[in-house]
Amino acid sequence: MWNVDETGVTTVHRPDRVVARQGFKQVGSLTSAERATLVTIACAVSAKGNTPRQGDQPRVIEARMHYFQDCANILLLAREKQRIKVDRMTIAVYPDYTARVARAQAGYNGVRQQLRGLEGVQYGILYPACLRITHNNQERIFSTPEEAQTYITRNISAHRATPDK
Repeated sequence: MWNVDETGVTTVHRPDRVVARQGFKQVGSLTSAERATLVTIACAVSAKGNTPRQGDQPRVIEARMHYFQDCANILLLAREKQRIKVDRMTIAVYPDYTARVARAQAGYNGVRQQLRGLEGVQYGILYPACLRITHNNQERIFSTPEEAQTYITRNISAHRATPDK
């Protein structure tokens, strides 16, 4: 059983009570000069209420945004923050790709497997589905797994196969 709740959250603090001098009319504007943005999210959480134990699979909480810009802002802030910790627990934020983009990215899995663990080679997936490989301080971006495979065979595997003299 899952509990699902949709709620609107404002990006600006709005206190219920404010202490101010009598007769002062702009009390609310003093609490925050920033203009508020309403972010509407829908979250689903297990109704059991127990937290995962050490070593257990992390709990997935899916949040759907009504506005793309809210989603983009959250992903940008999460990327800038890198590690989000709450009560000694790490929170990871990942984008949800469409099935088509996920399939296109998965097409590079074989190529990425070959590159894994190679010294001096860095690689990563670029959105929507390109592979970036950095080797010998040269960066190349590939739009198909076949292009990347050809590059690896000709440039990276060839260097690894040559015996040192």
